Amino acid sequence: MAQQGYWVVCEELYAGKNKQNPQKTQEPSMCMGYVEGFSAVEAMGGSRMEVLAVIRRKLRNNIRFLLDCYCDIPPPSYSDNPPTTNNVANAAYLFLGLEEIGVEPELLLTSMAA
Repeated sequence: MAQQGYWVVCEELYAGKNKQNPQKTQEPSMCMGYVEGFSAVEAMGGSRMEVLAVIRRKLRNNIRFLLDCYCDIPPPSYSDNPPTTNNVANAAYLFLGLEEIGVEPELLLTSMAA
């Protein structure tokens, strides 16, 4: 069964080329992540896990703030319906379910219906 939540775009950033062995794949030096539709939900870190932890916290706080202000919240997506890729190099889409963020789906449904 599909879950409701938001898709996180995680883009791995590389710092320069491997001068000693140009054919060898270099490890990413940073990871940047964001959630489309939320302007205050973006993060940078040393790994995807670190970025996801920061984004999870920021997304929860941003949704609560928007609910408190009676502002529009971007509707959640479903886990079995990934967004179309926008051809960003070294990017991956990762799904954060509403329960994982700490938001109850009924709370969003009632706020979007009002």
